[in-house]
Amino acid sequence: MKIKVLGFLCCLLTIYGCVHDKFIIQGYQSSSEHFDEDAWRDHTHYCEYYYKKENISLFEKSQYYTQVAHQDIQRLKGFVGNFKEWIALKDGYKNWYHFNEKQISINDYFHLEVKAPDEVYGEYHCYDIYYFDVNECTLYYMSSYS
Repeated sequence: MKIKVLGFLCCLLTIYGCVHDKFIIQGYQSSSEHFDEDAWRDHTHYCEYYYKKENISLFEKSQYYTQVAHQDIQRLKGFVGNFKEWIALKDGYKNWYHFNEKQISINDYFHLEVKAPDEVYGEYHCYDIYYFDVNECTLYYMSSYS
């Protein structure tokens, strides 16, 4: 019962997040979005938002983003590795999934939300990663709810 309630709450948070996502900073020029069409409880969403160089300051000044420090890199790589395992199950993902964990470096910006850790997946159960690559001026959004 507890797992069903947590799953339902994750679903509600996802619906709310798709309608209003304060972590996707306005000002991007274009985007590439890939959402699970049949998602109810389990899902993997992946999006890329493309900004201009002058928009880097939006992330520097944002209250929602933290600059990547050395101590963040391994944890972020763990989440990205887990996400890639899930996204690899999608047909044609290599055509639109462009994030590489080698991109993770200091001076980029991120926001990580761990929604509902559980006994099976730990903190990889329900999470959202927003990762802004300063060199590419791209915001990557990765969401996985197992």
